[in-house]
Amino acid sequence: MDLTQAVLGSLDQSTRRRIADSSGASPDQVSQVIAAGLPLIVGSMAKNASTKDGASQIDGALSKKHDGSLLDDLSGLTDGVTIDDGTKILGHVLGQNKDIAVTKVAEKSGTSPNATATILATLAPVVMAQLGKQKATGKLTAQDVGKVLTSQKGAKGTALMDLAIKFFDKNGDGSVLDDVIGMFFGSKKAK
Repeated sequence: MDLTQAVLGSLDQSTRRRIADSSGASPDQVSQVIAAGLPLIVGSMAKNASTKDGASQIDGALSKKHDGSLLDDLSGLTDGVTIDDGTKILGHVLGQNKDIAVTKVAEKSGTSPNATATILATLAPVVMAQLGKQKATGKLTAQDVGKVLTSQKGAKGTALMDLAIKFFDKNGDGSVLDDVIGMFFGSKKAK
């Protein structure tokens, strides 16, 4: 199952409007942030799940808190508790690259950093819920969860795990995310 398509499928227009209202962004900006943020989140999760310990940590989070029930009613997606949870997920998934990711996605989408952070924090629990649903319905082990994540493909056919690993700066400008985000928005890199 394509995790990114499952997440996108759960974010209908009504849900995107609620995300726009809660973040102060336009619905188009929400879509732009999701387009860049979803592959970064899933790719970073895949990178984390590529080790036994990383897969076990993700599996543990799924077992304790992210069983997929969030998908039954997304009306609470934009409440403070869910956004706080999403902020923590982003911290675990993106690590020290979190602030850089928010800044770069904000620049490319024309969305303020605060709105971008809110949108990404809203998106992260949906990703975990979809993964938790897959774990529950497929009775997946930690190793299976790792395989699901590492098998995900991006819109251009590039494995999202490879995308996350390629966070490392390609053009030597000191930023690891401008290269990755440029792939999704088609911008050319100078130098």
